[in-house]
Amino acid sequence: MIEMDWPGGRLIAAIIERNVLSRNQLWKNTRNPDGSWRRFSAVPGAEGRPVFTSLGPPVTSLHDQAIAGMPDNTARIVAVGTAGGTWTAAQNATGTVGDWQALDTPANQAPVNVAVTGMRDGSTQIAAVMPDHGLYLETRRADGTVTGFQRVPGRSPGTDWSAVGVALAGMSDGSTQVLSVNHADGLLYLVVRGPDGTFGDWSEVPGVAGERGFQAHDLAITAMQDGSSQLVALGPENWVWHQIRSASGAYTGFARMNGYGGASTFTATSVSIAGMYDAGSAQVVAVGIDGRVYHNGRFPNGTWTGWAPPAGPFGSAGIAADPVSITALPNNQSIVLATVYKP
Repeated sequence: MIEMDWPGGRLIAAIIERNVLSRNQLWKNTRNPDGSWRRFSAVPGAEGRPVFTSLGPPVTSLHDQAIAGMPDNTARIVAVGTAGGTWTAAQNATGTVGDWQALDTPANQAPVNVAVTGMRDGSTQIAAVMPDHGLYLETRRADGTVTGFQRVPGRSPGTDWSAVGVALAGMSDGSTQVLSVNHADGLLYLVVRGPDGTFGDWSEVPGVAGERGFQAHDLAITAMQDGSSQLVALGPENWVWHQIRSASGAYTGFARMNGYGGASTFTATSVSIAGMYDAGSAQVVAVGIDGRVYHNGRFPNGTWTGWAPPAGPFGSAGIAADPVSITALPNNQSIVLATVYKP
């Protein structure tokens, strides 16, 4: 139930929730550099529809939408629609979302997970995990043309990577870090795609306190200005974990993030991270066990602001969504993209 603080508000809000927030619609919000939020608003849909409606849970197992900040303070959205089509659109520097472009996927399959990252040259890398666990990657050039999805190679020559989930981080040197949950063992792995399009070797991401391997069922990665990257993931117990990969490739090991309101853990169903364009801060969003979106900020010294739910639409105290994504812009704003639903 959404509550509104004026006479009749509870009744009106209940009607809105039942008829507006129950269709897996995409909504977005902007967080300003001073920590203030704008307001959640619906993302216009493809083919003239007023709102973009996605497949949403439980049809998709992970993120069926993703967003990436671009060097010119625009953002690129990728999402899977209700009919299974994969679409992309740009948000301009004033926050307006333009026309959607359909993306051809292998055999016209509907991806179960998508990811996108912006590159310094204005292009984007787009990844998709298909129902058969195939992991595919394509480049969308700055002029809007695409290369087409190509299968990502596996650990051995002549093999293809089999994935459950994927996340991308476009690095300042033109490379892309591909983070993925392997279908065979459920562990996190990372591979670097060079600026020339060639892939390095897959390597296992260390677990907690240097332990080998980390089982995850949601994941995200972001590039930092110093050439490092930061990872977040949900482990088998659904807690949110965080670690850093240095520019040289060394890992800190996963550390458990504290919970909301003094709790020792944060249990979530979705998580995302964005590296900011300042001296090294990052922002994390997650969907808590109450179904609401929460935000947390990491300072360059490694301390955290603590979890807090951004206000939702229609005067509500929060917004119920799953999944949720976040990206950063060069002006140090961040954009949150949420698939809003009624539990």
